[in-house]
Amino acid sequence: MRLYLDQSGKWEESGPTAIGISDEKSFRLSLYVDAQTKRTTERHFRERNSLKKKSKTAVQVRCFAYLVFLALRKTFREGDELVLDREYEGHDQRIREILVHLFKNLERRNIAADQISFTQVGKASLCHKVALQAFCDNRTANVRIRFEQLKALMEPVTKR
Repeated sequence: MRLYLDQSGKWEESGPTAIGISDEKSFRLSLYVDAQTKRTTERHFRERNSLKKKSKTAVQVRCFAYLVFLALRKTFREGDELVLDREYEGHDQRIREILVHLFKNLERRNIAADQISFTQVGKASLCHKVALQAFCDNRTANVRIRFEQLKALMEPVTKR
């Protein structure tokens, strides 16, 4: 199955961020993170020694990848393809690497980098409509992300 993902309200914008996932015909999931959680997460990122010297864009790309992972964690299945809206031009490979790493180390599932592609999904796509609806009315979101969930992804992955 091919899953499509779009974001409304980029991570670096001051308001909330929402992500919508759909297949070609039906809604799958929407995720919402409020502005306070985003600020707390970014502050925590900046306080960590290993990330102090990272560019602002590198932090934003990583946070976007974390949201994508949290949105896909329960819906992405072996053999699925993922089509992400191109949100951070020039950072596709880094987003792929983060997602492959998180799935392998936290979910014990291997996804291949070639299962993830990037394109402009467009405003007429169902995933865009799902993301926009969750962005405008957070009560419609299936998943609300808390700082603790993002913080857990920031910590080094240890062997379990």
